[in-house]
Amino acid sequence: MIYLLTVVLDTGSKILFRILNYSFTKRSMIANYLLQVMICTVIFKEIAEVFFERIDISFLGLVVLFLIIYAVYYVMLDDEETID
Repeated sequence: MIYLLTVVLDTGSKILFRILNYSFTKRSMIANYLLQVMICTVIFKEIAEVFFERIDISFLGLVVLFLIIYAVYYVMLDDEETID
């Protein structure tokens, strides 16, 4: 579920960047990923608390979890995609 949420938001943001004809730079991608981390954290916190009663994770724990996931995405990012 966590992976699906990150993939959906990442794909949606890339489509939005293309539609708005916004250039991909390292700075814009980092800002994009930080925004996605916060959105994922809030959405997952709301979903986890409502549907999964046995999951007990703090807000800070979710932020760290999504930061790690997006750090892996950023490291594997294709350099051809960004403009410095």
